[in-house]
Amino acid sequence: MALIVGLETTTVGLIYSARADKPSAFAPFYGLTPVAVPVPPTNGTVKGLTDILGSTFSNVTARHDYRGSATKVDAALYKDAYAFWRKEALSVQAATGANMTFTLQPIPANIAKVGDANGGNPLGLPQIDHQWWTTLADWQGKDNDKIVRAAPIATTAKWRELGEARGSYLPFLYMNDASRDQDPIAGYGASNVAKLRSVSEKCDPAQIFQTLQSGGVLLSKS
Repeated sequence: MALIVGLETTTVGLIYSARADKPSAFAPFYGLTPVAVPVPPTNGTVKGLTDILGSTFSNVTARHDYRGSATKVDAALYKDAYAFWRKEALSVQAATGANMTFTLQPIPANIAKVGDANGGNPLGLPQIDHQWWTTLADWQGKDNDKIVRAAPIATTAKWRELGEARGSYLPFLYMNDASRDQDPIAGYGASNVAKLRSVSEKCDPAQIFQTLQSGGVLLSKS
């Protein structure tokens, strides 16, 4: 399931791993009346899904920044973090025109358990049901970078503050959701990082993938 909350709309994507007409797993959503159904229910392919997602991106050139956090399942925490994010996002939008999203990604414990059963858990995924939060900010103008990025940065700090106070915060950070100043590899665990470095040195002795990439999250920087 994908849940993308914007400042004006909320998008829910229900994706099932097998052919089905009306999966019972999504029963809580069947009673809701949507404003629109952009993609009718279908049994499709991964390529079809990729094409649909690709068509949703704007052709207008803009500046972008992701930022992420992770917590245990905690509905009250989600509501409090959302209230904080919305206030920050509306303020930034009024000042710069920037758009931001608030996305929750449910991650079942079984993902880490299956990984362990098949050789390991190199990302250090928590072996409990949890969620990854991310925000994507889009805006125009380099001069607005600092004011726009301040909102996601403050929201990430609030996730940690509220999560630690309630025992729900998790140090894991999904790499694809990380911002330029975040360090997802730090959450993998020392033993996992050591193993990844060993594999890197064995498979890439010249360290091409660590030295010739233009920035990004790299073992050589962790």
